Amino acid sequence: MVSKAVLYLYVNRVNVAGAADVATATSAWAETTVTGASAPVPGAVIATVPVTAAGQWIAVDVTNTVKNWVDFPATNNGFTIAASVGAPTTALVLDSKESTATSNAALLDVTLASSGAQGPTGPTGAAGATGSTGPAGPTGLQGAAGATGAAGPTGSPGSTGPAGPTGLQGSAGPTGAAGPTGSPGSTGPAGPTGLQGAAGPTGAAGPTGSPGSTGPAGPTGLQGLQGIPGNQGPIGPTGPAGSNYFLGKLSRTSGGAAGINFVYPIGTQSIANAATAPVAMRLPASCTLGDFKVSSDVTGYANRTFTVMLGSSPGALSATSLAVSMNGGVTFGSSAASTGAATDQYIAIRDDVTATNTVAVHFYWSLRCQ
Repeated sequence: MVSKAVLYLYVNRVNVAGAADVATATSAWAETTVTGASAPVPGAVIATVPVTAAGQWIAVDVTNTVKNWVDFPATNNGFTIAASVGAPTTALVLDSKESTATSNAALLDVTLASSGAQGPTGPTGAAGATGSTGPAGPTGLQGAAGATGAAGPTGSPGSTGPAGPTGLQGSAGPTGAAGPTGSPGSTGPAGPTGLQGAAGPTGAAGPTGSPGSTGPAGPTGLQGLQGIPGNQGPIGPTGPAGSNYFLGKLSRTSGGAAGINFVYPIGTQSIANAATAPVAMRLPASCTLGDFKVSSDVTGYANRTFTVMLGSSPGALSATSLAVSMNGGVTFGSSAASTGAATDQYIAIRDDVTATNTVAVHFYWSLRCQ
C-alpha cells in the first residue's frame, strides 16, 4: 500500500522565472515517438510550483495520483509539466536521464506502508562500491531553536563613547515678580468704527395709497385629487369579425426538378410534398379566403404558379381561383380573387414548377381567412 509519493524535478536553467503546472497525462505516449505536436493533453492540475532559481530540486506531492494508478493501472500515463496558466511566460529547462553534464534525472519516490508482520532481519550484504557524490538535496525545514547557553564572564569596561545628542528642552521656570509701573505712553491712533447699532422702533403707518394695477396671473396650482369613479356605461355593440392570415415559407434548392408539389399553408418547409401524397390542413371554421400574396428573396428561379387548393380530404383537393404566377424575373405577385371555405374543409398550397430550378430560393406567402 502506498503511504507517500513525491515527484522530484531538477531545475537546470531558468530563462523566465514564474511557476509550473504539474498534471496527469490523459493518453498513452511513447518516449521514442512523442513530439511537441503529439504530446498528450494535460489532465487536472495536481500542483502549481513556483520556479525562481536554477540549480535546485523541486518536490511535488503526488500521493493521491500514485494511489489511483495502483487501483486503476490503465490510467497511468505519467505526468505533464508546463508553464502555469497563471504565469504563461515561464520558461525553464529540467534535467532528464539523458543530461550528460549534471544527469539529475526526474525521480518518483514512493514509500510503501507495511501490510503484514515484519519478517526476520536478513544477513548484512557486502558493501557496494562508493558511488559518485550526488547533487545537494533540497534544503530541509529549519530545526527548533536550541536552549539558551550560560551567561559568559563580564568583560572589561570599554572606552568612553561619544557624547549623546542634546536632551529635550526643560519645562519653563516660575514667573518672576512684577516690575514697577512704567510712565504713561502717548495716545494711540483712533480705533476702527464700531458695529452698527440695533434698528429703532417702527414709525406709525402712513395713509393707504390708491390701489395699483392688477398683476400678471400666477402659476397654475397643483392638480386636485381624483374624483370618485362614475358608474360603468352600457356595453357597446359587437365589432366586426377580425381576419386571420395563413403565413408560410418554402425553401427550394438548386437542381429541384419540374413538377407539381403540395405544401402546408402555414409554417416553414424545406421541400415540397409530391402530388401523389398531398398534405393539407383542416379548417376549424368557415371563412372567406382572399388577398393571396407571394414573394421571393431572389430572381432567376424556375417559373412556377402557386394555387390555393380546397377539398373534403387531403386526397380530394381542387384548385380555387386564388392563384399567383411567379416567373424568374419578379420577386412579388398577388391575386385579387376570393372564395369561400367551409368548416372541416382541407386547405393546401400547390406549387407548379415548369422547369428544373437553377438557384436556391425562398418563397413567402400570406392568405387572409375572414
